[in-house]
Amino acid sequence: RVQAGWRSGKLTPREMRYFEIEQKICHHEKRRMLRDGKLDRCEKRKLHRMKKHSNRDIWREKHDGERRRNW
Repeated sequence: RVQAGWRSGKLTPREMRYFEIEQKICHHEKRRMLRDGKLDRCEKRKLHRMKKHSNRDIWREKHDGERRRNW
């Protein structure tokens, strides 16, 4: 989603950086949760919520009317 928004010009550089950081945090959390070798139900739910929240934010930013300037 983030890459598609960037390619289409619908995400600004600031939004792109924000979502890259958000994705790194989500990835880090998943790795931390997998340290014991498995994801329990609570951990899966937390990851699902994080991804759902991120996807909603990306959709909102892509459709907020701001566009990247192509110099």
